[in-house]
Amino acid sequence: MRRTIGNFIRVITFTWVAALPAAAQVSFIPGEQRPVPNGPTYVAGGDFNGDGINDVVVASTVRDRVSVLFGSPTGVFLSAAEIPVGTLLRGVAVGDFNGDNLNDIAVTDPNVGKLFIIRGEGSGGRNDGRFASPQSFDVARRGPVWVATGNFDNRPGLDAATANGAADSFTVLLNQGGNRGLSRVGTFPVGPNANPRVILAHDLNGDRLDDLILLDTGARGTDEVSIFLNTGTGTFSGVVAQRYIIGTDAIGIAKADFNNDGRIDLAVVNRDLQATNSFSLSILIGGESPLFRVLPPLRLSCPSRINGVPVVCTPQDIAAADFDLDTRPDLAVSFSTRSAENNSVTAGFVNVYTGLGDGRFEFGTQVIVGLGPRRIAAMDFTGDAIPDIAVAE
Repeated sequence: MRRTIGNFIRVITFTWVAALPAAAQVSFIPGEQRPVPNGPTYVAGGDFNGDGINDVVVASTVRDRVSVLFGSPTGVFLSAAEIPVGTLLRGVAVGDFNGDNLNDIAVTDPNVGKLFIIRGEGSGGRNDGRFASPQSFDVARRGPVWVATGNFDNRPGLDAATANGAADSFTVLLNQGGNRGLSRVGTFPVGPNANPRVILAHDLNGDRLDDLILLDTGARGTDEVSIFLNTGTGTFSGVVAQRYIIGTDAIGIAKADFNNDGRIDLAVVNRDLQATNSFSLSILIGGESPLFRVLPPLRLSCPSRINGVPVVCTPQDIAAADFDLDTRPDLAVSFSTRSAENNSVTAGFVNVYTGLGDGRFEFGTQVIVGLGPRRIAAMDFTGDAIPDIAVAE
């Protein structure tokens, strides 16, 4: 078995790790720390300085700041850029919104009901680490909390869609080409008390148009995944959602082909808060009719002690990537913990569950991180073609 190197990268504290793939398992070793502004919660990745290595984008929920930390082949982050934007930020995504082959940043602000686009600058299709002043686009008065990117109207240019949380809706914004930005074409209801927390975009029916996947978390005990198929105009007007009941207290969703049949599948992490130190994974296997088949929930338990301290754990997010390089996507789940004795915040951790190639997963490894881990992103942050993990703490 050849030795491979990967990374585990923490936000507020950044680390690099060595990953040692073995049969059905992978090991992560935490490394160096890197501070960022208070309240980092949402993370994404992309190359913003043209060195071919993905950098980490962090949005703060208590500051008007997006931070970009520039990566290196060693996993050490050499420098950072802080971009003033909005007020209290939520979901963040990376993509080319003006067709110049440079990565830009999209970030939501539910406090002012806007989506902001921060254009990356550079030349010749290479970002140079600089950013233009943010552009703002009206979305919804209550929300948005998450942003997805895709092609919703079969025209050139990257479009955006936001999940609007307490507004029980989603909004679609279509690309107007060049630097003309985005135009809101409509805000569409998800359902009463839906509270969509996450939105993903993917072509689910093979028509080369991206459809929308929403994680609805408003009704306790009946959390759902809602699917809205694209009509070809980008409006989603009159579309009847396909709904799939999952577990309780759902918090995060990831997409990948978990059974290697060429169709996208979904994984949802459910907190199941009524049971101490237990949670579940809901796996939705993609098909034709219906679009998804919900497998029986995979019920799992958290450790009762971290570093010898009795703890209560809470899942925070989920990401999918092939961490052990066996061509079968795996899952990473972040957990925050509190002392079972005095409720103080204690060290969190990330669990990796290795995929078996049929929609089933088994425990692979656990990595102890810092206090209060939240959202995570999985991609190659060192240029070695091995997926790494960024964790917001």
